[in-house]
Amino acid sequence: MANISIHKEKREPINVNSIIYSTLLQCGASHINIHDTPKNRIVTDFPSTKISLINETSSKTKESIISNLFLHYLPKDYSSNEKYKKIKNLEFYLENILFAAQTNTSVINMFNFPNINQCKELLPAELYYTISNLLSLIETSPQKLPFPKQEIDSTHIKNFETIIESNLFTSYCESHIELESKSIEYNTAIDNLKLKSKNLYYNNIDSLRLKRMAVSVLPITEKIIGTIFGKIPGAVSKFITKILIEYLKSEKRIVIYQLDGLFETIVKDSIAYNISKK
Repeated sequence: MANISIHKEKREPINVNSIIYSTLLQCGASHINIHDTPKNRIVTDFPSTKISLINETSSKTKESIISNLFLHYLPKDYSSNEKYKKIKNLEFYLENILFAAQTNTSVINMFNFPNINQCKELLPAELYYTISNLLSLIETSPQKLPFPKQEIDSTHIKNFETIIESNLFTSYCESHIELESKSIEYNTAIDNLKLKSKNLYYNNIDSLRLKRMAVSVLPITEKIIGTIFGKIPGAVSKFITKILIEYLKSEKRIVIYQLDGLFETIVKDSIAYNISKK
């Protein structure tokens, strides 16, 4: 299961079905939690077996924890101050990681990976090095994974439903689950992912193509919790530490899928598909 936040501000209308199918395919997810807000209400006809719409109140806890962390060090108006825009992007990324730990899910990041170095002048050294040390633990491996050949409209839905209900897709999803398991070597899990993704692609070559995507894992250990989060303010540290210690019991790594180019890809595919239909 994975979490995705779809923000539609300052964008053209988007094909939600295309985003969901594309995400299911690339991330090997059997189910996706979509975070929406009253401002960005998501409308889709997908069955509840594949997606869950989570309103903003469901993730309020993790947002308040991360916000309180930054509020301890930054001006009260930092969230609305253009000067701290890069901080907000960083905050959003950390919120998703914490929420993944809370809900035992993976992270789907639709925006650029935060550049902590660009925030160095805006953060006190204590907070900068805490976050920098955490992000440095993320291990990333670029992969070519199945992706729709073109924008998915109503004429393609049945075909893609067949794909995601197939045994090959189930096997492909299982290879993604292996990425989470601490009991399986990361390189072994990556090799199996490559094999299963190629199997799915070659058996659906008329509908799929391979698209590069960064797949990352963040290991959580007691040492990491103590050395990294032990230096931040008491109350905030207590909440974060409690969440991560609970996550330790799952014996998992947090998997992060970097899909920052997905919107642009779907827009391009939509234009190409519309042109080809004329």
